[in-house]
Amino acid sequence: MSYSIAQIGSEADGDAVLKEAREEKEDLEYKKTVQERKQKEYRENLTELNADLASTNAEIASLNVTIPTLSEGEHKRNEIKRLKRAEYDLFLLNNKQIDYGVVKLLQRELAVSLIDLQLAELDKFITAVEARKAALAD
Repeated sequence: MSYSIAQIGSEADGDAVLKEAREEKEDLEYKKTVQERKQKEYRENLTELNADLASTNAEIASLNVTIPTLSEGEHKRNEIKRLKRAEYDLFLLNNKQIDYGVVKLLQRELAVSLIDLQLAELDKFITAVEARKAALAD
């Protein structure tokens, strides 16, 4: 983007603009750190969540095969309860996947990329202001 750098009329103006730009850069770097930490957390949660989903689905499949073969009695009732608990766990895991799944991970990755673009543009801006300030000093 083209900036109105030529409008900077004194070194003091340049210093003021640079101070604001550097503070903005510092804020963006902090935001990036926060987003990267969240991204790491979501990646770890996603790995754990996928493992939990796989094991819960396997348990449900196993119980659905086993329960019909059991004779009526306490053991069969306990296995039915276990199946219901596993189905409820699966429900909770699917809801958790909405909050911590791949969509959230991708959102964090995008946030970090956007901050990187802002930082790169801010660096260009700072370089241009520093060049103008140096030209004013001559």
